Amino acid sequence: MTLTQQFGSSLEKDYAEFLATVRIRKPTAIDGDWTGALGGGRLPLVFHIATYQEGMTATLDSPKQSGFGIPSSSVSLEGSQFKYEMNVNPAKFVATVDDAKSTITGTWTQGDYDQPLVLTRQKGGSK
Repeated sequence: MTLTQQFGSSLEKDYAEFLATVRIRKPTAIDGDWTGALGGGRLPLVFHIATYQEGMTATLDSPKQSGFGIPSSSVSLEGSQFKYEMNVNPAKFVATVDDAKSTITGTWTQGDYDQPLVLTRQKGGSK
């Protein structure tokens, strides 16, 4: 990661944390913590999803890469279609939420590389 990317990531994270302190929560059925892994389980990921009056937000933890609280640049849920994008190490996740709201199944795209990703809701439900 270049110094510019690290600085940009830090600013995005600080801004996301600031917004979390001034926004009014409006939870949806998928708010909470979700885990999955890329690369056949070699790269664990944790998504933290929250919804406010202004819209949905998400941050991403990638513990093996020491990345915590990486903010999304865009996240949405329309019906059962979930979309997540991030500008830091540009990537996107386009998926479908199951009827029970217990798994989110889709494709993680980073650069020219696509791979399946299944997220599972963590115990405790909404944040």
